[in-house]
Amino acid sequence: TVYAGQPITLENTRPARLVMRNQVVTIKYINGPLEISTTGRAMAEGGLNDTVSVLNLQSRQLVQGVVQADGWVLAQ
Repeated sequence: TVYAGQPITLENTRPARLVMRNQVVTIKYINGPLEISTTGRAMAEGGLNDTVSVLNLQSRQLVQGVVQADGWVLAQ
């Protein structure tokens, strides 16, 4: 929270959140020419290049991934 008259500094700002908790997102696994995509539910919010846990909606497995600029998650 920034109050009136208080300067805005780097300590009270953060990068834009591209993924919100409980949001349905696309999960992609990419290895060379192979690309697998599915949907998942984000377990936390995250900005660009943040690592988040995502629940794969088909397998019900938790996967870790990195948030990409378009709001999808690159599985690791």
